[in-house]
Amino acid sequence: MSKNKFYDFYFAWQGSFKSEILNHYNLRFTHGIFHEDHDFGTILFALAKKIAYINEALYVYRIRSNSIITSQKEHHFPQKMPLNLEILRPCFKDYQSLRAYFRAYCLVRIAEVVYDFMQANKNKQKFFKKVIKKYIYDYIFYHSKTNTAFTQEIHKFLNKIGIKNVNFYRQKLLIRMYWRNPKKIIALFFKQK
Repeated sequence: MSKNKFYDFYFAWQGSFKSEILNHYNLRFTHGIFHEDHDFGTILFALAKKIAYINEALYVYRIRSNSIITSQKEHHFPQKMPLNLEILRPCFKDYQSLRAYFRAYCLVRIAEVVYDFMQANKNKQKFFKKVIKKYIYDYIFYHSKTNTAFTQEIHKFLNKIGIKNVNFYRQKLLIRMYWRNPKKIIALFFKQK
């Protein structure tokens, strides 16, 4: 994963593994969030000593209505929502915006699980720091100005990883992004005129 600069990895129904690794590291899915298999998969594969790949379909995946994937484009609030989404309803005008924010929140929670794992195991620090940055990106750029019931919790974690001022950090990332890709600077310059 680190050699390929692949810092987010989901793994729920894509294969099998020895359960010993789960108990040894107390590795479980994070409850109450979407994409709970991202931190699980990232940590699982970072811990793996051997990986085997079989290019053969060995199970059937059922796509159901109202799943995370199939309900992303709905604009109207459903009649029944999970409690963690229901408490966000007053902050958003439509369901799609609420889902986008909750996704960003979940990615920050994933970053927090990876951070806690990194602190407990003290291995592959550089790799896990990049994983954490990857997962907080969406919140930093698109949702940090939205005030919800989760805002304090998110900013407490960001503070723990060294991000004291989210706006300053966002500007720093933008400058770094444009510096690394001069074409974006030129496009931004002509867009402003």
